[in-house]
Amino acid sequence: MPHPYATYTGQQSAGYIAAPQTAEIVNLAIHLGRPLLVEGEAGCGKTRLAGAIAEELGLGEVIAVTVKSTSQAKDLLYRFDALRRLQDAQDRTNTRAHHIHPYISLEPLGRAIQQGQPGVVLIDEVDKADIDFPNDLLDVLDRFEFDIEDLPVDESDACMAERGFGRHVSGPPGGTRPIVLITSNREKQLPEPFLRRCLYVQLDFPTDPAMLAEIVRRNLATQVDALSDTLIAGAVARFCEIRQRAHPALPAHVFIPAEPISVALDLDRRAAVVADVVPELAHKSKSAQESTLAVVFAQQPLYVPPTYGAFYQPPVYPTAPYEPSSQFSPSYVPDSL
Repeated sequence: MPHPYATYTGQQSAGYIAAPQTAEIVNLAIHLGRPLLVEGEAGCGKTRLAGAIAEELGLGEVIAVTVKSTSQAKDLLYRFDALRRLQDAQDRTNTRAHHIHPYISLEPLGRAIQQGQPGVVLIDEVDKADIDFPNDLLDVLDRFEFDIEDLPVDESDACMAERGFGRHVSGPPGGTRPIVLITSNREKQLPEPFLRRCLYVQLDFPTDPAMLAEIVRRNLATQVDALSDTLIAGAVARFCEIRQRAHPALPAHVFIPAEPISVALDLDRRAAVVADVVPELAHKSKSAQESTLAVVFAQQPLYVPPTYGAFYQPPVYPTAPYEPSSQFSPSYVPDSL
């Protein structure tokens, strides 16, 4: 039986470029049916990776769920509208409120499990939730089925007849598991059992000049009529300046591209150059220019070239704003595989 998913290359999305090692781990997660845990600092490309996979593989819209500090695993699966039932119960002629099942509905992840169709599920910012949330969630993802605990057993058949699902929800026989991406900003340590059962990839901001230029070219191609090398160089230089200010302790050469991009764009002239080559930004405030240009680079993965030029040194974060888990490397694969 052919595999339901094509191979992800990371190079065919209109606005996103994935490093080869990232694409390799994505494909491994797809073929093993494992969730893919994506970590990295905010804005580095974790959420956009899900969209890029769906776009390249032709899987439609991403089924996205954002985790909150109060989220429980069941909140991603179904919703029991108790408040609406209470309101309906105020009307004694309303017999609907005598039952639970009219007030149960499936949430995006629950619908994805029920339908069993190819797709991409994004569970965003899993580290915001309670410490028990990841393990409870992974238990559901392992089995790809769940029980609606709020639905009485004696109402299961009625719910199936009216809503298309019963107390126990699972995919159709021979159904396909969606690709599951779980993102984390590493605001808190995730449980060890959860980490062991996921495949892992770490994303960072790009530092390679050629990759930065290609990211600009792809993202601005549909927005700017005349996309010249000067425009691309200006956008890259401006991004490097913004990034340097965000992390002033980092060596400047980590973010300032090497020849030929930076040679004509010294720090004092970058803002003026960008305003010249991007007329749409000239009338905006400096903060608005920065925000607009940052969008070009935000949500992009790290490209690590096989060899580094003399200008490159690995970044050193004195306050460690982001530290990957010690037992992981960017190409980590669990021993159990």
